[in-house]
Amino acid sequence: MFIHLMLDISSTVPVVRLALELRFETKLRFFKGWKFLFCVAYSAIVGAQWGLSMYFFNQMDDYSDHYMREELRYRYDLNITEIARLCLVSYNADGSLRWRNNSCTIDMTVFMIVQYSIVIYCAVVMYHKMEKLKKLKMLSVSLRKLHKQFYKTLILQIFTPTLCLFAPVVFIIYLPLFDLKISIPTGMFLCAFTLYPALDAMIVMYIVTDYRKAAKS
Repeated sequence: MFIHLMLDISSTVPVVRLALELRFETKLRFFKGWKFLFCVAYSAIVGAQWGLSMYFFNQMDDYSDHYMREELRYRYDLNITEIARLCLVSYNADGSLRWRNNSCTIDMTVFMIVQYSIVIYCAVVMYHKMEKLKKLKMLSVSLRKLHKQFYKTLILQIFTPTLCLFAPVVFIIYLPLFDLKISIPTGMFLCAFTLYPALDAMIVMYIVTDYRKAAKS
């Protein structure tokens, strides 16, 4: 289940990035007809890359089995050898780094930095283009208002997955680096993932005037 959620999360930022690029009129040709398959493939490939990174870098070995055995038996009354499992253990018994496991953390970090950098770049460029059109008065007042509402919607739709999806994930993937001898019920962080779809819809209905009026009526 956790891997499935991580795949969903890793596909979310590429979708937000594509939504921002869709606001550029010069880029619309990449979203028409069969070319739209490139958008689907981009999101799927990024999600698969994240999932494969978890699978190959977080495979269990004798040390990670030993590391988790007592915890699973105490918390869930499970024998670790009888369940499918992946585990990120950052340090060996002597305190040295386990580079294979930490490679997964590095890969996820690079992924998030690259994707968010693209999203921020698109948002800034779009804002400057909107301001330029506003100064040139090439759009009517109502159309400028609508564009501004959609821009605010997209910005909040970036913030929402950041808060509900990536903030819990960042906490989970970086926690092993601190090597704390505590047990944290990460299930409550996974529950935050379910807030995203509802908040995403509420943002659109609240900011876009036409949607808000329709919802009230």
